[in-house]
Amino acid sequence: MQSRYGGINHRWMSFILNKPTGLLPAGTVGVGWEILDANNQRQPGGYTNVDLLIPGYPQITASESQINLLKIDELQTWNSGHKIYLKKWKLIYPGIKLLFETLILNQENGIMNNYFYEGAIKVMNLETGEQIGTGILEQTHDEASDK
Repeated sequence: MQSRYGGINHRWMSFILNKPTGLLPAGTVGVGWEILDANNQRQPGGYTNVDLLIPGYPQITASESQINLLKIDELQTWNSGHKIYLKKWKLIYPGIKLLFETLILNQENGIMNNYFYEGAIKVMNLETGEQIGTGILEQTHDEASDK
């Protein structure tokens, strides 16, 4: 995804839970993305989005105020030699605590000098460390550019 403030600079992921955790039952599907500006801040106007599909309920799309409650802590990164990508991170939201980790390093692709990571992730219960789901991460954002 091209940022209107510069080059490609985004993180996108999706996941499915095969076990319940917090407020989320097994079978919950989630997708989230953020397009960052040249200062690595979320772009205004809805360029960060989180959707949940909880079994038995209609799709839920987070409001701006709900997204602002979401906290992501970067725990480990991986340096490809071109960029630094997320390796392990936690997501905390009222009633939801998840831990994500990429499964295979060296999944970097380069197209016309634009490098990005795309690979499988596992989803874990933050409190127990038990794997409760799987998913995918795509990232063009360079974590080394965070200040």
